[in-house]
Amino acid sequence: MSISVTTLSQQINGYQTQFSIASTANVVVPYYSSGSSSYLYCEQEAMEVTAVPISGVVRVRRGVLGTSAAAHATNTAVVVGLAADLPLMQTNNNVANLSLLAQTASIPTTVLYSVPFNKGGMYAVYLDIICTTAGTGGTVSASINWNNGTTSAGLATATFSLATQAEQTVLYDNFVSAPSQNITYATTVSGATGSPQYSLGIRLQYLG
Repeated sequence: MSISVTTLSQQINGYQTQFSIASTANVVVPYYSSGSSSYLYCEQEAMEVTAVPISGVVRVRRGVLGTSAAAHATNTAVVVGLAADLPLMQTNNNVANLSLLAQTASIPTTVLYSVPFNKGGMYAVYLDIICTTAGTGGTVSASINWNNGTTSAGLATATFSLATQAEQTVLYDNFVSAPSQNITYATTVSGATGSPQYSLGIRLQYLG
C-alpha cells in the first residue's frame, strides 16, 4: 500500500480515541492474523488504527511508536500508511523542518536543504499550506524542486483559493536527489485581494 494523505474533519484533544477524518478510503481495518493495520501520522504523533466504525471515522491507539498524544486542529493533514511504510513516517530521519506563518506574498525559490556530498539518495517531503486569514480573492500554490543528477525535477501542490479561511492543500511524496545539490521550495500567490494570509509547513526526511 502506498502512503496517502487526508485531513482531520474535527479538532481533537490529546486523549480522544475516535474521531472523523476526511476519507477512510485508504485506511486498512486491522486484520490481526496477518498483522496488517494502518497507522496515521499527524504532526508529531503516530496513531495505530484499531477500527473503522463507519466511513469517515477511525478508532485509534494514540501516541504509539515513541510519540506523544497531542491536540490537533481541524483540517490538519494526516498521513496514512501500513507498517511497511513506517520508515517514511518517522521523525528521526528529519533533515529539514520549516514553519512560516502570516505569509502574504509569493516566496521566491529558497534553499530548504543542501544535500551533503555523502547524502545523495531517496528523500521524502511533506508539505502543508493553509489559508489562515481569508481575503476576497487570489490563489496560492507551493512547489519543491531538486536535481537527481540527470535533470532538475519538482513537485507542486494544487492551486487553491485565498478567499476561504482554512482552505488547505497538502503534498507528500518521495524523490531521489543527487549529492551536493540544493533542494528548494517556493510559493506562488496570484491575484490576492483583501489581505489574505497563509501558513507553510515543510518537513524533509532522508531515507537513504
